[in-house]
Amino acid sequence: VTRRVLAMEFIDGVRLNDFAKSAGNEEKKRVVQDLIGFFAFSFTQAGIFNCDPHPGNLLVTADSKLVVLDWGQARRLTDCEMEAYCLLFVAASLENPYMLLRVGETIGVRYTEQAAVSMIPALRFLMRDSRPLS
Repeated sequence: VTRRVLAMEFIDGVRLNDFAKSAGNEEKKRVVQDLIGFFAFSFTQAGIFNCDPHPGNLLVTADSKLVVLDWGQARRLTDCEMEAYCLLFVAASLENPYMLLRVGETIGVRYTEQAAVSMIPALRFLMRDSRPLS
């Protein structure tokens, strides 16, 4: 993927939702770990962000390898943005809206305190936190 060229390739696999219906627990666990690892690597080391990571853009091959499709909406992250995205997930995990405010400011995003407080449950949902919202 470059700013001007987007290549395509056929990859044989099943959609993530279909895989989840038929796979065993160990296979599902391994694919979820791969998915978490992929996004962690993307944000913290590769510096690239796939802006369209919905389940329809995720395949699993016959040998249970994860495939992330549709890189047409991707962008490069600066070092500052990589650090900010990491801290965003830390803030959501710690349920710390004040950290969220500080992190947003480092990348030019300003929230009100109330917006930051209300965003924590949404971010936890996006990260698929299984704890009750209480």
